[in-house]
Amino acid sequence: MPDSQMQRLRQLMHKTNQESYLQVILAPVILKKSALKSLSIGDVIPLHTSAIELLLLDNETIIAKAEYGVLEKKPAIYISSIETNIQLPNFQKQKKYKQITLSFGKIKKEKLAENSTIAIEKTSFYDIELYDKEHLIAEANLVILESGVGLCVERVE
Repeated sequence: MPDSQMQRLRQLMHKTNQESYLQVILAPVILKKSALKSLSIGDVIPLHTSAIELLLLDNETIIAKAEYGVLEKKPAIYISSIETNIQLPNFQKQKKYKQITLSFGKIKKEKLAENSTIAIEKTSFYDIELYDKEHLIAEANLVILESGVGLCVERVE
């Protein structure tokens, strides 16, 4: 196979792989920039919720809502409703705060169906990855707090 065909095939495969997955996230969290700079292992971030409601993203568009659970001893989601093109809120214009995305992993787009349970494909050993736009900031595990659910930071980039 000539080099140009091989390059085109690689590009096509890469494009297909990226577009065939949906990101599984919690609703974005707003944190002070100063708190992000001083983030360290063992820090706890309260989420001010008692239920873990997830969103499925296709780029920046919310396409479904889901609930967190376990399927065959693996993290999974139950898709409770399919939405129609709701944009993820953007709070990036604030000077003292940053919007952080909390990612659980990803699922294949073709498995998306209302009232179905799907195993999450993890990209990390920890429960959640914290992102500022596309940059990984930290990895954390879910913890139970008196006020609900929180994150305990396990690794900082």
